[in-house]
Amino acid sequence: PYGRLQGVLIDKHTINVYYDFKRGENRSKWRNHEDRKTAGKGDCIDCQQCVVVCPTGIDIRNGQQLECVNCTACIDACDEVMEKVGLPKGLIRYATEAEIENREKFRFTSRMKATAFCLALLIGFLGFLMYDRGSMEAKFIKPAGSTFFVKDGKIANTFIYTFLNKSNENKVLTIKVLHPANAEIDFFGTNRIILKGDQIIKGNINISFPEKEIKFSKQNMTIGVFDEKGNMVDSFETVFEGPFQLVL
Repeated sequence: PYGRLQGVLIDKHTINVYYDFKRGENRSKWRNHEDRKTAGKGDCIDCQQCVVVCPTGIDIRNGQQLECVNCTACIDACDEVMEKVGLPKGLIRYATEAEIENREKFRFTSRMKATAFCLALLIGFLGFLMYDRGSMEAKFIKPAGSTFFVKDGKIANTFIYTFLNKSNENKVLTIKVLHPANAEIDFFGTNRIILKGDQIIKGNINISFPEKEIKFSKQNMTIGVFDEKGNMVDSFETVFEGPFQLVL
């Protein structure tokens, strides 16, 4: 509820798009060579340009309204008109309600300081998350409906791997099972996977263990992905399926 939240945070010292009614009223049409101040007229020449350019069709001169989206189109239109008639700009401007009503100067209030501090913390946290996100992301998912199979005294599972390279550098990757030990990987080809910058690739691998190594029907397994220098760039925890064993 962004609108509700803004309504709670706004007070008379909040900077917003305001019409300076102290300067603009009484509004009347422009006449050449007229002394508007002597005639008791304000700087607003009632040209309606602020209403014409408003995407929501409101009249900002009637005060703050729910429909205002702070696009500042009215500010640009009013400044252009003021420049043409030779009056000072800023009849509609970013200001606070207190500044216009009481001619107060802008003050950096304690609420603004607290809000700025919280915003700085959030920006810093976001920057840390972006810095700490890593340049690689790897996933190993079992195909839907697949199960284990036994061949030559080994239990094997099929996995679909997905690699996402978040950097602009090409990477040469290899896959190793970190836990349990004595795993064998069938890559259906070369065990060196070339991943270009900002690329996603998918493929299939078979991972097998000697039957004596699999002691549970679902064994926790950790797979590591390494670059050509031998550095681990990511790891993924999954489950290796085996035959059900009754433990007495």
